[in-house]
Amino acid sequence: MSNLHSAIKRVALNSMNNENLADVVYATYTGSGLKIDGKPVAVPVNMIDIPHHLTDYDVDMQEVQGGALVGERKTYRVFNALKKNERVSAVQKRGSQRYAIIDRL
Repeated sequence: MSNLHSAIKRVALNSMNNENLADVVYATYTGSGLKIDGKPVAVPVNMIDIPHHLTDYDVDMQEVQGGALVGERKTYRVFNALKKNERVSAVQKRGSQRYAIIDRL
C-alpha cells in the first residue's frame, strides 16, 4: 500500500511542478526591464505588465467645500513612475515568461 501511496504522491508533485504555477518573485527594475533575483537574464519591459499606479498619470480634481463642488476642474500630474534600480515584487504569469509587477518594495 505504501508503494501505491508514494507513486500517487510522486505523480501529483510532478504534475504541480510542471504546471508552472504563479509565484511571487522579487526583482530590480532596470528601466528597460526586470532583473529577477536568482535568474541570470533580465526580462525585457515588453514582457512586463506595469500597473497604472506605478506610472506617471494625470488626475482631474475639483475643490469640495461643504459637500459641494466649487471652482473649475483642474488636471494634476502625478509623478509615480518606477525609477531605475527600484526594488519590486512581481508575479510570473502561469505557464508564461510574462510578469506582472505588484508594487514597489
